[in-house]
Amino acid sequence: MGETMKNSFLVMTENATALNMLKDSAAGALFKALMAHATGQEVQKLPFGAELLYQVMAGQMDRMDERYEAVKKKRIEAGRAGGLAKSSNAKQNLANAKQNLASCTSTCTSSRKKNTFFDFDQRTDVNLDEIIRKEV
Repeated sequence: MGETMKNSFLVMTENATALNMLKDSAAGALFKALMAHATGQEVQKLPFGAELLYQVMAGQMDRMDERYEAVKKKRIEAGRAGGLAKSSNAKQNLANAKQNLASCTSTCTSSRKKNTFFDFDQRTDVNLDEIIRKEV
C-alpha cells in the first residue's frame, strides 16, 4: 500500500486562550506554520509568542498522528485477519459443498429400490399402465 498524505489536521480548543492573546498577524502566521507542519513543508520564522504556541500545537499534532497511525495499523491487521478467516471459511464451505454433492450423487443416482417380496429390482420410474397393458 502506498502512503497517502492526510487531508486534515486537528487544532485543540484548549489552546484558544493563548491563541486569542496573539495579534491577528501572528495568529495568521501560526496557522500557516501549522499547515506547513501538517503537509511536511518548511516552517517559516514566527514571532516569539506564535513560536511558543507553535511548539505546543505541533507537538500535539504529532502525538495525534502517532495515535492515528497506531489505530490505522490495528485496523489494517484486523481487516486482514477477517479477510483471511472469510477466505478460509469460503474454501471450507466449497469443500463441504463438493463432498455433499458427491455423496448426494451416489445416493440420488440409484433410483432402484429392492423389492424384498419378489426379490427383484423395482424401478421407481416405471409406468404401471404400460405393465398392465403388456400382460393383458
